[in-house]
Amino acid sequence: MVKKKFGRDSMVRRGKRNSEAQWDMVKEVYSPAVVAIEMSYPRPFSYNYKNNGIASGFVVDKKNGLILTNKHVVTDGPIRAKAKFLRNEEVDLVPIFRDPTHDYAFFKFDPSKLTHTTLTEIKINPDAAVSGTRVLVMGNNAGEKLTYVDSTLARTDRTLDTPNTYNTFFISATDISVRGSSGGPVLNDKGEAVGMTCCGILRTNSSFYLPLQRVVRSLLYLRRGLRVPRGTLQIAFSYQTYEELSRMGVSDENLNLVREDQDEAEGMLVVNRILAQGTGYKAGMRHGDVLKSLNGNIVHNYVDLESVLDDSVESDVDVSIIRAGDQINLSVRVQDLYEICANEYIEVSRAVVHKLEYGLALACNIPAEGVFLASHGYMFKALRRTNAPSVITGIGEYDTPDLDSFQKAMEEYPNGSQVAVRYFSVADKTKTNFARVTVDKRWYPFVRAQRNDREGNWEVRNCAKPAQDSFTGANKVETKASGSSAELKNPLDATVHVTFSTPFSLDGIISLSCDGVGLVVDAQLGLVICERMTVPTTLGDIFVTFNSAKMVRAKAVFVHPFQEFSMIQYDTEEIKNDKLVNVCELELNRNSIHIGQELEYYAIDGEHNRLHSHCAVTSIMGLYLHATAENPRFVPRNTEYFMANESAKGIGGVYVDGKTKSVCGFNFFFSDKKFRGLRATDVIPYVDAVRLSLLKGEETPREISLLPVQLNNVPLVEARATLNLDDDWALKLLGTMDPYRRSLLTVSRIMINSDANMQLRENDLILAIDGQPVSQFSSFTENVLGKTSVSATVLRNREVVDIDKVETSSLSCVGTQRIVIYAGMVLQAGHTALKFLGNVPDAVSNGGVYITSLCEGSPAEAEGAASSSNRRNSFITAVNNVQVTSLDDFLEAVSLVRNNDYVRLTTLDVSTDKVSIYSVRADEQYWKTRELRRNAVGAWSEVLLPFASNSRNRSICLTDDATSLANITA
Repeated sequence: MVKKKFGRDSMVRRGKRNSEAQWDMVKEVYSPAVVAIEMSYPRPFSYNYKNNGIASGFVVDKKNGLILTNKHVVTDGPIRAKAKFLRNEEVDLVPIFRDPTHDYAFFKFDPSKLTHTTLTEIKINPDAAVSGTRVLVMGNNAGEKLTYVDSTLARTDRTLDTPNTYNTFFISATDISVRGSSGGPVLNDKGEAVGMTCCGILRTNSSFYLPLQRVVRSLLYLRRGLRVPRGTLQIAFSYQTYEELSRMGVSDENLNLVREDQDEAEGMLVVNRILAQGTGYKAGMRHGDVLKSLNGNIVHNYVDLESVLDDSVESDVDVSIIRAGDQINLSVRVQDLYEICANEYIEVSRAVVHKLEYGLALACNIPAEGVFLASHGYMFKALRRTNAPSVITGIGEYDTPDLDSFQKAMEEYPNGSQVAVRYFSVADKTKTNFARVTVDKRWYPFVRAQRNDREGNWEVRNCAKPAQDSFTGANKVETKASGSSAELKNPLDATVHVTFSTPFSLDGIISLSCDGVGLVVDAQLGLVICERMTVPTTLGDIFVTFNSAKMVRAKAVFVHPFQEFSMIQYDTEEIKNDKLVNVCELELNRNSIHIGQELEYYAIDGEHNRLHSHCAVTSIMGLYLHATAENPRFVPRNTEYFMANESAKGIGGVYVDGKTKSVCGFNFFFSDKKFRGLRATDVIPYVDAVRLSLLKGEETPREISLLPVQLNNVPLVEARATLNLDDDWALKLLGTMDPYRRSLLTVSRIMINSDANMQLRENDLILAIDGQPVSQFSSFTENVLGKTSVSATVLRNREVVDIDKVETSSLSCVGTQRIVIYAGMVLQAGHTALKFLGNVPDAVSNGGVYITSLCEGSPAEAEGAASSSNRRNSFITAVNNVQVTSLDDFLEAVSLVRNNDYVRLTTLDVSTDKVSIYSVRADEQYWKTRELRRNAVGAWSEVLLPFASNSRNRSICLTDDATSLANITA
């Protein structure tokens, strides 16, 4: 028998097979311990501006349900998270520990909720992280739930300058981990976690893992139900090599002493950042000091440093440092790190403020105190002009060094008042900035929340009841003084600056804030006409500035459904005795302008500067714009405009007859973002109606009757050549045409669920209304305005058709009057622009339930981000398989849903006609169900809903004899 000889190559192959088998075993055994984490952040906090995300984690204690992940996943602020195990089972997660300065944190879950998953835990062995070790990186790489990446540990003493992570080494390696892998385990061939994925550099395929020495210590405390002690000197150290230290003046004797203590040491710790308010600075430590020892023991790495500090909280430690070659011995008090960490916030007007977080303070070298603006929200949007985060130092006459003083200041000022905010940018702490803000405690809750790590949630309480608005819009009307002449009126005193902002995006509006010009048409009533682009809805805050000297509040009383103008009313009492304000009103010229007419132009620019020039009308033409299904919003319909050759535009203005000082037109910013002239004759009927209602003390008109069609111009030559318009009708219409513009009117779009949609057809050529030939938008509107029905003569399919009766429609001239907010979805009835689209559900006849916007960080946005469907531009047609056709139907359906339960929604995408079914989780803590309505006097207020959601406790208690989560006090 010939014996087989195994050469070196065969032995290598056999070794590789054994090695691969070992790694296959690691994958099979420990994959069930790795979870994909989906999280959303209901409120911004500190440096975290994300709304939602994906990450990884792994089970380190299956009995107590503890999952280890990154701190930047959990963050210091509110979070909603769930873990998805290997077999797609999901459990809720609650955060129970966040390390203040290292990038690790712990989630907790209830193991009893898993019925199809065999739980496995991964043992942590930080000492096995040795350079050259082959590792397997597991995680939710790119959102794939479970991925495997092979790598080899390179260096274990890498330092990174990352936000909120200090005094720790990182392990470097090369792999292809991307978004979603944060928090995944780095395993050796025994299935032990030697590190945790933290961050990477995509362009170099470099990854950095967090060492786990301090994680082991924290886990021991959490298992015992104890608070994890953390100490600090308010100092961030850097790691410097021996060569660098030698150049800094450290003697060879001291360097050799460190080498003898630890052969593998390659450097020492040097003070890199130090806060003047910290105990280290107060004891005498300074930037550039080299740390030699603590309590007589040589310290040359971060683990030894943190061990001493964490075991010496509220105690003194002996510190030896080397400064310029000299050794200095100090006694330093170790401060409790949690004392300078942010664990509560105040929310007002959707803005979030909290104590300046320690990590950011250390990075910017500013004290870990003060009121940090984590989110501008609605009220503090004026502070956005600084790109860097801000710290608020004062509100009005109050200093705000802490949250208590900030809360007091906000409770003192009534809603709607104008106050100055003092603040500084963390990028330039030497400069104090000022901004004017409008106090808002109407649109959003005013609350204060504190983190409860024992339960893993935030305890929210209401702040003091907000002061109510004083302005109702009911101005006193006095007898007008006689003898006022046009010569005494300065048109600039009637031209005002109008600013508008709204907390919610509704009716398809383009911008949440805008400014423009307005004209005072009645000084005693406080009535101003302005562009609709500036005031697109009645829901919002409006301010009028007079003579660049005084700003007063106003409210919207009329928003035209088709034309590019609105009317607002200001509080006349606020300017009554102001000597710097001189207000006059200008009459509207009732004669239509014509081409070549010379006018004077008065305007205001964005800096409140006044402009004046002379001009002439150059053209008058019809305007046709249309909204798309992808962005259904207001566009002017059936509108004629003019152009003039003025040189000074500003942000808009008025065209005035030089002799009579009466207004002939307005230079408004239209919805297509172009300036155009709107004739005064087109707005006079509506101004007269609103003025009359106000004089009688009655409610201003809520609706106007119009024929709900959108018209377009067609040239006369085209009508004759292609539409077979006969000569008799052409001659009749010729007398009604503008001599500079020979065109006719054709039907372009018709509002659904209207009688006009039954009687008229698209491409009908309008010949006459109630027997009167019409060829211009203005004459068409004059013949249908205010009527309940009209007769029409049209040219259809080359034949003249007489329609005996076409009913007009009542169109809202106050816009949307009711919204509902549920799970972060802002819902409204279908607005006018939607009704001119053909692909909307039949339910819109009852209003429908239209998703007009999604709140950032909400459950609805989290679901929308995970889906290709456009949630924002959709109708909800069913809730839990129950059809809904109105907001009342929707509220009734969701009233049966308990807090934290999922509700199943069926939606129809307006732009694609796609039907989708998805689930959204009810969250009454952060996303309370609310309803806002506009009342008869034009004020918006919150309506108490007839149902109260049943709260379900999110906290998780252990079911065995292990330590209860409620006993964890960290």
